[in-house]
Amino acid sequence: MEHPTAERPTCLVVDDDPAIVQTLQSILGNRQIGPSEFRNVEDVVVACEQSMPDVLFLDVSMRGFDAIDVIRALGARRHGGAIVLMSGFHALLPDISRIGERQGLKMLPPLAKPFRTHQIRAILRSFTPPPVAAA
Repeated sequence: MEHPTAERPTCLVVDDDPAIVQTLQSILGNRQIGPSEFRNVEDVVVACEQSMPDVLFLDVSMRGFDAIDVIRALGARRHGGAIVLMSGFHALLPDISRIGERQGLKMLPPLAKPFRTHQIRAILRSFTPPPVAAA
């Protein structure tokens, strides 16, 4: 399977606010992959395993589960993609990001809500995908 270039990272959005999901899908365009609704941690993990996104945009607090549960599950499965935490509760972001780092996950700078289009584009421009093993 080919890995996208840094200019075209694939993205998965996990947020229970339809307006946020729609906004991100609009900004991400054809970079956005996978489902947009998740009922539990396992749904997120399965989606990550099936679509292997380069970047996971992950809301910190959702109905029924939270980002820490997702981070622990992805860490246990050695998820290789990067994670961008999103929250309106800005004070939580650094602590949760450190949990992800301790799990061995690649945590990109968190995104405080409300965010601006240029912030998403900056994340995508700065993204460097993991190295691809030589064939």
